Amino acid sequence: MNRQKKGNLKKSSGMAVQLWCIMMLLVIFTVFFMWAFQIYFMERNYINSNIAEIQEQLTPVLRELEVTDLADNRQMISYLTNTANGKVLIADNKGELIALYSYGYPINLEENRQEIRVWERIAKSSDYQSILSGLPYTRTIREGVRITSYETGLPVTYKGQEAYVILYRYFTDLYTVLDMNRQLLIVLSILLILTASVLAAFLAGRFTRPILRIKNTVDLLTEGELNASPGFSRTDEIGQLAASVEELGNALQKVDVLRREIIANVSHELRSPLSLICGYAEMVRDIT
Repeated sequence: MNRQKKGNLKKSSGMAVQLWCIMMLLVIFTVFFMWAFQIYFMERNYINSNIAEIQEQLTPVLRELEVTDLADNRQMISYLTNTANGKVLIADNKGELIALYSYGYPINLEENRQEIRVWERIAKSSDYQSILSGLPYTRTIREGVRITSYETGLPVTYKGQEAYVILYRYFTDLYTVLDMNRQLLIVLSILLILTASVLAAFLAGRFTRPILRIKNTVDLLTEGELNASPGFSRTDEIGQLAASVEELGNALQKVDVLRREIIANVSHELRSPLSLICGYAEMVRDIT
């Protein structure tokens, strides 16, 4: 009996582990889907939407840039700097940097070495020939899989001569927000896995515990303890199974009562003729 109970406990614990693993696989799949959605959809969508916003803002002014001297149109310069999230570069037809504007106002080039480095990076790129040819161009700069900045250049007229305006936008601030979202997602994923692990263990135990009790009850019935009962009542399928096992036990008790009555009746009916036979046998034995 003890061996059977130990075997039942092992079977039950194995079933509980299987249920726990299934629930955890569902949770891990959910966390994986959250990360895939965040990285491959949300982050890329943010970057693409920013690039599309720049292109959309430039579309209405392209024709005006062809006929307007940019140096005389401070409103247009302000519009372009806002589109570029702050600053634009202007190069002459020889490809030399001649002006820098920040939110519509000219900036001293000698005091802004960072912007000069931006221009030097642009001058070293393969798109530099587009600037010299006066052709529009767009370019995305990547570091690994991330798009770190976006550039677009347009031919314009500046102070009566052919020039080139370059708008560039860094996505540093955007990636700062996205990295914060990733950190929050990491914390959320850990909390979700821990909570799901505890909840899955509780639910697996709650599901397998009544099954173990039903199995132990059946084992006791097979050993002859016909008064054994699962001892719980539920309205679900497990409760129906427990009720069926209890009805089986009651039916076996009735069968056992009938068995005892039959044995008692048969033994009584056989006892009388056997007594007579025994009496005659003793008499024959005693008569010489």
